Amino acid sequence: MRQTILFLSFLLHIAPSWAGGDSAREMTTYEPLAAHYREEIVVGKKQKSADWYFTRHDNQVETAQAGYAEAWQRDERGEIALTRVFHQDRKLIQYTPGELRTQGRRKNWSALNSIVDPRQHAALRRVGAVSVLGRPASRYTGKIDGERIEVIWLTQEALAAKVVRAGRDGRVSLELKELRSSPDSRWPRADLADTDQYTFLDGADLGDMEYDPFVQRVLDAESGHGAHIHHPTDIAGQ
Repeated sequence: MRQTILFLSFLLHIAPSWAGGDSAREMTTYEPLAAHYREEIVVGKKQKSADWYFTRHDNQVETAQAGYAEAWQRDERGEIALTRVFHQDRKLIQYTPGELRTQGRRKNWSALNSIVDPRQHAALRRVGAVSVLGRPASRYTGKIDGERIEVIWLTQEALAAKVVRAGRDGRVSLELKELRSSPDSRWPRADLADTDQYTFLDGADLGDMEYDPFVQRVLDAESGHGAHIHHPTDIAGQ
């Protein structure tokens, strides 16, 4: 099933300026935690939903759904690399910091760790205090690029608990269902330590490998979702 909009790809594009940033200035550290989100997409009379799992620890951020995961890693210089993990295909696609910049995939480290960039709350208006899973939070609303945006923000955890985007094309929401200090052992993960036997692909070489059925599915999914979409869960394991 092809998803219309996918997790961080939709969230990190709430506003184009939210995804930029100089890596040398993004050395903020974040408290390790793990979160289970429910995503819902409504387009016309069609509705889709999916569970997503988010983990941040040390200098790595992971997002995962069954069969597919991403691991964003930051080195001591603040440079960010990406590994996409297709468990059922037993394949990895890795992107160096330079490749991410060239392909327009590079993300702001704060946004990766927080779901939305905490420095951009000035674009929204705080409208009150709420409680999420027994934790204090603030609600923000506003319009960005003609779309109505709502964000519920966990201040202490520096994490979005809810994001809603609504416009003429439909409505997408992401809502926190569970928050933990570490991931549940049953949650899907990137599990990079257990992927030694996976086939490695360089993200810079995909364009020269269109003959490969797996690469064709990756490129077709990205073409269908937009050039910068990076959660093609519809192709994982097919």
